[in-house]
Amino acid sequence: MAIFIQRMTTSVCGFLLGFYRGWKLTLVIISVSPLIGIGAAVIGLSVSKFTDRELRAYAKAGAVADEVISSIPTVAAYGGEKKEVERYEKNLVFAQRWGIRKGIVMGFFTGFMWCLIFLCYALAFWYGSRLVLDDGEYTAGTLVQIFLSVIVGALNLGNASSCLEAFAAGRAAATSIFETMDRKPLIDCMSEDGYKLDRIKGEIEFHNVTFHYPSRPEVKILNNLSMVIKSGEMTAMVGSSGAGKSTALQLIQRFYDPSEGMVTLDGHDIRSLNIQWLRAQIGIVEQEPVLFSTTIAENIRYGREDATMEDIVRAAKEANAYSFIMDLPQQFDTLVGEGGGQMSGGQKQRLAIARALVRNPKILLLDMATSALDNESEAMVQEALSKSGLTVHCTLLQVQHGLTIISVAHRLSTVRAADVIIGFERGTAVERGTHEELLERKGVYFTLMTLQSQGDQAFNEKDIKGKASVRQRSKSQLSYLGPEPPLALVDHKSTYEEDRKVRYRLLMGGWKKSLLET
Repeated sequence: MAIFIQRMTTSVCGFLLGFYRGWKLTLVIISVSPLIGIGAAVIGLSVSKFTDRELRAYAKAGAVADEVISSIPTVAAYGGEKKEVERYEKNLVFAQRWGIRKGIVMGFFTGFMWCLIFLCYALAFWYGSRLVLDDGEYTAGTLVQIFLSVIVGALNLGNASSCLEAFAAGRAAATSIFETMDRKPLIDCMSEDGYKLDRIKGEIEFHNVTFHYPSRPEVKILNNLSMVIKSGEMTAMVGSSGAGKSTALQLIQRFYDPSEGMVTLDGHDIRSLNIQWLRAQIGIVEQEPVLFSTTIAENIRYGREDATMEDIVRAAKEANAYSFIMDLPQQFDTLVGEGGGQMSGGQKQRLAIARALVRNPKILLLDMATSALDNESEAMVQEALSKSGLTVHCTLLQVQHGLTIISVAHRLSTVRAADVIIGFERGTAVERGTHEELLERKGVYFTLMTLQSQGDQAFNEKDIKGKASVRQRSKSQLSYLGPEPPLALVDHKSTYEEDRKVRYRLLMGGWKKSLLET
């Protein structure tokens, strides 16, 4: 911008000086200026259009590169390097096409403008010589002064046109940004509107809620959903994938508003509440917790900005994360890495629980908090949430008195101790009760429990058969070293430690036998 202003100012001053020394010659010369202005306008519009499409193509290519870089292990495991390179190059081809078109237009009109400038020079010499030689109106010195002034003005005007490409590129890049900034969201998270309740019990109720995502208006996720979540209780939501459980949690956090019906908190429509205050009352632990590339302490403090170190330590202890944090060299100052890459799945989940607890929420949402963990990590996380078979809100060191907990789970063993279990089917709550009550009804919960039990039983049988086959292979491989062991030693119920002892005795027996023979 500074260079453009400098060149335009110099151009105007040059033409003004030319008018002062000789207005006739200057007026004839600048008669070509409208053509220069038209050329500059065409350049600006064309370059802006082509630059916008070029940047969009580069953005798609950049998105591919970012996606691949963040998923290098998966790409390498499936041998997809060549495929991803081709996908990246495909997007670059479109950027190249628009770049070539922009270059052609820019080159043509730049040449056109300089052609006009040199025509100005020729016109200045031709008409100026007539004014000096034929009319005697100008002297040779005046002609040179006017000519140099106009040349300086024309040259700077031509050079200023090169800035138009930068302006056009900036305009194209800024258009999408300003469109996003100027867009009025349906739910403004920065809004100060709405009121705040003096006291909150945490009772949530869905009143005939129907909902579909804005990107898929033809698909109903929730269909006339009505349910009550009582304060101070643990309520579990179960159902098949796509039944609407996680969507219900998103409506509670007011990430979306219902298409029909309403969600109330203590009898108040959450749309009438201040959104920042509402979300401050809610803590959430998700299936894939997001950790920021900073220290453990800062990740926990993200739950509440004014949390002291004592609050952070207390939350870490409640989340069963304190022991592993203190085993780290830098303890709470340990960097978790990008996306929490330096932490295991169970450690990340426990840090997410600590982040939710340091918030001192009135409502705690658990969205399949242990479904992505192995058995050992799940046990550690469950210990942070439930001890001695008690419900979650009774075990968090009793600091969360009256806490309303809503848990979404696919592993039904994690929700048996819930006060209330709600079964979802096709976006509707079809049953409600305790673990024993729902098993007697033989509905959705009973079906899911049966299928999961059958799956676990089949897995255990397969595991036992696998162990037996390993023992049989070990027996055949070691039989030449000694006598065949008794059948009791290779019983299907023997553990890995027993197998190891059997193989040790076989080896020792064969070794002793070989010594006696020698």
